[in-house]
Amino acid sequence: MPTRLERFLDEIHPSRTIDPVRRSVDEAMERFRKPWALAPDRHSFQDFLTGLFVDAECAVMGIRQGRKPHPTMDWSRCCNLLKSRYGPEAAYVATQRALYGHDGGLASVVRDLAAAMSEEYAQNEIRAKVSHFWHRLTVHEKLAVSEEYVRKFGHLLGRDITDKGAARLRAYFPQFLEQHYRLVLGLRRLG
Repeated sequence: MPTRLERFLDEIHPSRTIDPVRRSVDEAMERFRKPWALAPDRHSFQDFLTGLFVDAECAVMGIRQGRKPHPTMDWSRCCNLLKSRYGPEAAYVATQRALYGHDGGLASVVRDLAAAMSEEYAQNEIRAKVSHFWHRLTVHEKLAVSEEYVRKFGHLLGRDITDKGAARLRAYFPQFLEQHYRLVLGLRRLG
């Protein structure tokens, strides 16, 4: 019979969190109504990307009616997501790529936005589930769960984390749970 930790890790497994969000975003990107081409100017590009962003967000959130994009607010949110890929000058980098076809052009900007959205929304879901799981445990259960995690996954973590009784892991265990999906994805890539 699976332990409480095993049931929870199954609940936050990438196949149940990241993959469905990624599929929703990808499907929204595929059915977006506007044509894919080089954007003629900065404003057209911003309108295109914010429309795409809002459609994908509505798909992930399960909002059937959708909503009209807000040119300033949604552009800002889009750029904040792209900062994880392009750095602090995300708006400039994305616009230059789209307008001039650099580094894959508009298609690469759309792919990067989809990847950033997928990761952000999946992480939000995982964070919420970890918080709910963690705050329902007693102190004794929290210690037992972290010990079990070290036994099962300690060999995959760095020595700096597992040395000296894994004190660092135990102190920040909810944050380790939030990042567990990265460990699973790394193992997935290895085969």
